[in-house]
Order: sequence, then structure tokens, then C-alpha cells
Amino acid sequence: MSAPNRSPVLAQSGQVLPIFAIVVVLLFAVTALVIDMGFLFGERRLDQSAADAGALAAAEKMARSAVARNDGDKIAFFVADADVYDTALYYSTHNQTGEKVADGRVVVTMEYSYRLQAGSPTEREWCVSPASPAPNRTPAVLECTNLPTILPDGSETPPYPGDVPFLVRVTVSSTIEPIFSPAGQIGRAVPGPASNEDAAACINAGGSGTSNTTCAQAIAAVVGTATPANGGPLLPVSTGYCDLATGGLGVIHNLMEPHKDLDCGYDNLKEWRNYLDLSSAAVWGSGGYKNDYKSWFPALGPGPSGTDYHWNRAGYQADTHNWTETGVPGDDFIAWIAKGFGGVLPVDPVTGVKVPLYGQDKSLGGRINDGFYCNTGGGTQTTCTKNPANSYFFALNQPGLYFVCLDDYGKEYNLGCRDASIATWNLLEAPNKKNTDWETDASIKPERARLASIVTMRLYCAHGTGNEDDYCNNQPTALSNCPNGTSGVCGVYAAPYGTVPCDTCAPTLNGVMAKLWK
Repeated sequence: MSAPNRSPVLAQSGQVLPIFAIVVVLLFAVTALVIDMGFLFGERRLDQSAADAGALAAAEKMARSAVARNDGDKIAFFVADADVYDTALYYSTHNQTGEKVADGRVVVTMEYSYRLQAGSPTEREWCVSPASPAPNRTPAVLECTNLPTILPDGSETPPYPGDVPFLVRVTVSSTIEPIFSPAGQIGRAVPGPASNEDAAACINAGGSGTSNTTCAQAIAAVVGTATPANGGPLLPVSTGYCDLATGGLGVIHNLMEPHKDLDCGYDNLKEWRNYLDLSSAAVWGSGGYKNDYKSWFPALGPGPSGTDYHWNRAGYQADTHNWTETGVPGDDFIAWIAKGFGGVLPVDPVTGVKVPLYGQDKSLGGRINDGFYCNTGGGTQTTCTKNPANSYFFALNQPGLYFVCLDDYGKEYNLGCRDASIATWNLLEAPNKKNTDWETDASIKPERARLASIVTMRLYCAHGTGNEDDYCNNQPTALSNCPNGTSGVCGVYAAPYGTVPCDTCAPTLNGVMAKLWK
């Protein structure tokens, strides 16, 4: 008798479980891969956001620091390279995940490009900031050398800008551990080097042998001109470099009393101590009405014509107009306000000219108004009989005066404005008790200043009551921080008119601005 036939279905029923097991494993593997890839792509987006923020912040830090170089026709970045890198690092890491930053799994590199490669019309030359780790590139990008040391402490600054846009490249590298290690390792813990400038140069960011490393780069540009802006007439008022450097663009400054709260580290820097005496050397040393000078000048040097370290008048030329030596207190000062200083005033943060301050002549307080506004009598739209220049700064026939300013302050408060050049100082000094040398510390009552840079400021005027259509000869008291008195003038640290604004950049000193490049 033959054996019974077995059902085909029953014969195959034992294969379902192995197939199901294989499918489940594959499903879990694909799911793990999808999850890890999702995390990896998300990390890449974080890297890009961090790089964008870091590059733009570094470029803006440089743009805001632009000052005229000692040769007078180029600019420099008056900020330490280490500070620029710290700015890039701060904004990059604050746009990444805090846990990875704390664990050392985020690395930020920064490079500069300020010129083209020799013989190439398009290819850029790059160098690595000395404060930054080296990016992973082939060929290797070398560290920047021969950087300017124009800061008072001798710190290196970014390179001098050239005739092409100055670029800052920031690369952010980060690592994440795969959730399903090691099968989830999609990237590499030690990526290969980037071979072109458009590729991000990933470097190991402290991960394990199975970690995924991602990176992204951003390039920001410091654009504008390498030539200092012509910001209007040079006035004999001054302010500390720290005041403008910390305030920045668009912040209202009162030039008569700018250091009530921000005194740049000097305890006795009050009103009347920010006015520059730009008289000729003969007036400085003659005594005359400036009796306070006589007690310490020229005892501290070989005389007003000397060029030793005591004064460093090299390159300085006094105004040739006769009002600088009238002998009437304040005549020269208010005339310079009305017409601008007509001499030559060299500036440099390390070796800049040192000039006396009208530190003791408080009679100037009542006369400053005659230089800026002439609204206490004797004035017309274009003249001022109380001013030896027979004009005033906001006279309607002055070049560059806008009866209604073109910026937001002018439109909101119906203010007029005019640009001016203002010297900033970075060192104040006073004679010691024996009149044998100069000293500088927090307790001195400053008698002279070393001039570090020339900045562009936009000064504002308000239209007078009853003659709104005819004059712009009052203080803009509607502005915050601008005093309601007779001796204040207020303005903002600004770029010249004609600078084109954009959504991602802001014009700064000398018309220089920062924006994302690519």
C-alpha cells in the first residue's frame, strides 16, 4: 500500500518564521538607517546655521573696527585677531547644541582671504587665523603671517584689506554618536580633507571611532572701500574710542558730555575735557590766555617745535586762518566748529599726534552754542556775528546739510543733520606733580590726548520754534541721551550718505559693511 501524499502548504509552513525574522531585521535596519540619517541631516543644518552666524558676526566685528591707517589713504581693522576668532566662536557655538559644545564635540575654524593668488584674476589666497585650529584642507592652508600690530598692546590684527572684498570663512564641525552603532555609522569620525574652497573642511570634533562627523562652512564679506570716507569737516571735539566701539552704529552720543556713564576707565573725565586745542605751536607755548598750559609746557620737552615723545607733532599743521590766534577765549574753538579745522591732523593708535585739551577753560561751555547753532542772538540762516568765522555748523548754506535728515531719526523727529569728522583718542595723560614727565591712570585730570582715528559722525539739529521752515539751529532734545541745555550736540556713529543698505548688512565707519557672501 502506498504512503499518503503530504499537502504542499503543510510542507512549506516551516519557512514562514525564518522569512519573517529576516524581514523584521531588515525593517529594523532600514528604520535605524533612516533615523540616523535624519539626525545626521539635522546636525548638518545646525552646522550651517552656526557657520552663518559665526562668519557674519566676525565680519561685522571687523567692519565696525575700521579706522584710517597712518598713511591716510587706507584703512585697517583696529581689533585683535583673537577677538575676531572669539566672536566667530561665540556665535557659532551659541547656534549649536549646548551639550555637544560642552562635551567638546564642536570645533570652529576661521580663515581670511584679503587678496587674489599671484598671477590669477579669480583664485583667492587664504590663510588661517593664528587663533584658530587649522582646517582640514588639501593643499593645506597656512597660518597668516606678518599680521599688523597696530593695537596699543601689540596684538596682531587681521590683515590689511586689499582692493577685493575681504572674506572671512568659518567652518563648524560637529560629531554625533549613531543611535544604532555601529550599523548606523553613515559618516566618518575622521573625514577626508576638502580639496576646493567650496567644500567644507571637516575636522574631528572629539567623537569616538564610530561617530558621525558633519560640517558646514559660511563665507562673509567685509565690503566697501579700503579708502577712508570723507565724513565732512574735521571738528575740534573728540571722544574716546571705547565710547564708539561699544556703542556702535545708530546709538545716540552726546559729544559734549559723552562719558558720564562710560568714561573709558578714567575717573575724572567730565565735561569740557573732550575739546581739542588745535592751535599753532606758538600759541601752545606762549602762555597768553591759556595760562594753565604755562605751568607745564614746555617744561616737559624741548619746546613747542620739538618732535620727541613728549608731543609727537610730526606731520601736524595748524589752521592758517587768523582766528586761531585772536587771543579771545574760545574764538578759535568755535570757528573750527563752524568751518572745520583747516590744518593737518595725523592720527594713529600707537604713534598718533598728542594735542592739548581745553581741560580747564570752562568758559567754552557758554560759547559752544555759537559754533553749532548760534541761536542766542546775532544769527541768521547763514551767518553768526558771535562767531569769528561769521557762520555756524548748521547754517543752511553749509555743504552737506540736510534740512530734514534722510535717515530714520530725521524722518521720525523731523530733524536736520550734517556729517562731520571726529577724532577719537585712546590715551589720556597729565603732567606729574613735578612737571617732569607724563602719567596716565584712572585718577588723572587729563591735559592732553593721543588721537587714534578719525570717525564719521552724523550730527543732528532741530528746527527752531516759530521758524520751522527757515532754520535748523536748536538741539535735538527729542533724541534720547541728548541734553536739554545750551552746550550739547548729539549724533550717531555713521557712514557717509550714499551707502546702499541691505537686509543682511549695516554700513559702518568709512562705509564698510559686512554681509554673507556664500
